[in-house]
Amino acid sequence: MPDLIATLRNLTAAYMEWRRVVVSGNAHRQRQAITLESGTRSIRGYHPRVIPGLVQTRNNATAIFRRTAKFYRAPDDVQTAVDTRMQRQDVLHRGDHRIQYLIEEQALYTTVGSDDVMAGQLHHLLVAIRLPRLALAILPRTTEYHAPATNFVIHDRKWPWSKPLPQS
Repeated sequence: MPDLIATLRNLTAAYMEWRRVVVSGNAHRQRQAITLESGTRSIRGYHPRVIPGLVQTRNNATAIFRRTAKFYRAPDDVQTAVDTRMQRQDVLHRGDHRIQYLIEEQALYTTVGSDDVMAGQLHHLLVAIRLPRLALAILPRTTEYHAPATNFVIHDRKWPWSKPLPQS
């Protein structure tokens, strides 16, 4: 029972922290991402359930932001958030960025919005995988289970506001 109570407290704390982030709106989070990604050379991410934001279509992003705004009771800034997410995608076409994503096959099946939205998203992925700055790998559904995982993104440490890292 003490472990269950501790787990519940941790989940509640994580939920409250995420609420604090999204209460300022999805557009605010997208603007923060532009700042981070524009100063980052290498972006690596793992996404088990949905297509990563940098390769989402406008319709897919719209459906996701509508859902998250409703779920978290966040401000309805969906159109601005989508426009900003589309601006984020400039890193796929400019600069010396290197973006590598590993997605689980399930992300190709998770319906976001509608079947038409997902068909457009899958077509968009077929186009995006040809971009020279993007490497996309898909983890098959039949892959053996090793450990639980959630999505994550790793940015290199070359940030415009930090000093260069010492070379070893």
